Formats: sequence, structure tokens, C-alpha cells
Amino acid sequence: MIHFIVSVIVAFISSNLDDLVILTILYAEATNRKQRSTILFGQLLGIGAILVLSIACVTMLHAFNLNYLNLLGIFPLLMGMSGFYKLYKADETAKKKRPIILRFKSKCIQPQD
Repeated sequence: MIHFIVSVIVAFISSNLDDLVILTILYAEATNRKQRSTILFGQLLGIGAILVLSIACVTMLHAFNLNYLNLLGIFPLLMGMSGFYKLYKADETAKKKRPIILRFKSKCIQPQD
């Protein structure tokens, strides 16, 4: 159990080193006690929000069958396909908005089947 707690603490510190640097810079630039307390409150609020969100996600995962967890990989795939489709449609509408002479020239230069 102690090994697990030490592992969690080390993982937390190693993943928040950049945050530590930013907080150090913010504390160095703070000129009064109110600014320092605002920085501390914001840090605690952010960590608390991440903790609450993590606990909520773990609780919801226990309610679902973990065999279906693999299906979550479909969402990034669908988002990518949706972005590609929107890009394709934007390109098609841009081609239709070109002046007629440019469309004619492009057909003559690059005939399409």
C-alpha cells in the first residue's frame, strides 16, 4: 500500500512539474498578499476540479460494463472523419464560388473523366 501511495505522489509531481514552474513565476510576480492568495485559490480550485471530475469518471466507469470501453475509440475516428468531410465540402463550395472563366480554364487545363 505504501508503494502505491509513493507511486501516486511521484506520478503527480512528475506530471505537474510544468505547473510548478508556472506557479513559481506567478508567485514571483505577485506584489501583494491578495494576488498570492488568488494564485493559491486558483491552483486549489483547479486541482479540486480535476479531482472531482476524475472521481466522477471512475464512478461512472464502475456502473458500465468494461467490455464496451473499447468502443470509446470510435469517437476520435468519427471526429476525424467529420472534419475531413467538412474540409472536403468547404473545398467543393470554394470551387463553385470561383468565377466562371476560372472554372472553364481549370476544366480545359485539367480535363476530368
